[in-house]
Amino acid sequence: MNLLFDGLSDTGKVRKRNEDSIRLESDVRLVIVADGMGGYGGGDVASRIACEVVTDAVRAGYQAVDAFREALDEGSPFGRAVQEARLSVMKLLSDAAIEADSCIQRAAADDAATGSEELVGMGSTVVMALFVADRAFVAHVGDSRAYLLRQGVPVRLTSDHSLLQGLVDGGMISQADVARFPMKNVLTRALGVPGTVLPDVIELELAAGDRVLLCSDGLYGLVRDDMIGRLGGTGDLGRCTSKLVAYANAAGGTDNISVVIVEITATDDPGTPAADAANVQAQIQRNIREKSIFRALSTAEWLRLYSSSPRLCFEDGETIFSAGQLGDGMYCVLQGDVDIIRDGRSVHVFGPGTTLSEMSLTEEKIRLVNGVAKGETTVMRLSRIDFLALCDRWPVTANRLLRQLQAQTAASLRDTRDELNIMKVFMARKLSSLGR
Repeated sequence: MNLLFDGLSDTGKVRKRNEDSIRLESDVRLVIVADGMGGYGGGDVASRIACEVVTDAVRAGYQAVDAFREALDEGSPFGRAVQEARLSVMKLLSDAAIEADSCIQRAAADDAATGSEELVGMGSTVVMALFVADRAFVAHVGDSRAYLLRQGVPVRLTSDHSLLQGLVDGGMISQADVARFPMKNVLTRALGVPGTVLPDVIELELAAGDRVLLCSDGLYGLVRDDMIGRLGGTGDLGRCTSKLVAYANAAGGTDNISVVIVEITATDDPGTPAADAANVQAQIQRNIREKSIFRALSTAEWLRLYSSSPRLCFEDGETIFSAGQLGDGMYCVLQGDVDIIRDGRSVHVFGPGTTLSEMSLTEEKIRLVNGVAKGETTVMRLSRIDFLALCDRWPVTANRLLRQLQAQTAASLRDTRDELNIMKVFMARKLSSLGR
């Protein structure tokens, strides 16, 4: 995968000091935007620490990235080795953000121990993107954002860790009221703030021509998403970053403005094992999303769910679930086949890109069949426990899934009714002919 990088950070027209920091580490294909806050002079210190610590942590743990790339080259994109390596890369970014949080807190504590109050209360947001083998891993804490720009159309990849976003996700405030909300900048997660930091990490496949844009709220707070796509989606990267910053300044420049854009200029050559594997993976993911209850989700919602749901790998003939067990959630087949066995006989086979056991998300029923792997099989599982947690955390997303599940169940019942009616007519004619 060939990449181009560009970034720009500007003080804006109101602030006296730029508390944002950006990093473009092209050799390890890592980009970062951090937005500092708090303290008399600590915001810029916090954002700088965030960028430095994340960069150092990724470099120190880069063997996880190499292992992931090697696993992709040597085996199936859904094989056990790839899944384990994938989780290691996601953990690398999560741990990097957690380490940055600790370092910012230590720096503030050390400064306070000297009697100074300059760094007391400092903190920072962070959003980072690591590019590996035709995909990006994106992690963030706070309200700095990541967007995918595909053919100039912006797709927001991150969900702000803010009071406002929590109210929107919970359905307690409409989009029409967002502009008038008085506490837009109140964060629910940030680096350097007491408490446990929980970074969100997602993974997405990329195509030639795609762009990934990272920015602070000084940009998106003044530039609408559609304009971010229009100004940053095509053309020379340096001109794009300059135009975006200029546009935000023209709209008032009320905050520091930072933007980084990475363009994917080429992916692996078609026909190579890596390219073929990436195409297969992308098609399976599309099938799962478009032909199941997930079709109702936005791209960002789907990526969060797809990235965070566990992948389970099974050998040929291994039992995935058994009759007599409580249904524990739904399964999405990523690789291989799931053979449904009833009374020792195969009654149905679910192949790659299909889903099964959706009703187990909402009801506790004893399974009447066995699910057995045919060949090396990998499934993504959305457990009932995780689904209920999703209902609490993202009720709007959960509502979309439930409505789609209801529609899918209704369609299945209609199909069953039609089949029974056809069978009823057939049997009536059969009995009539026998009576003659």
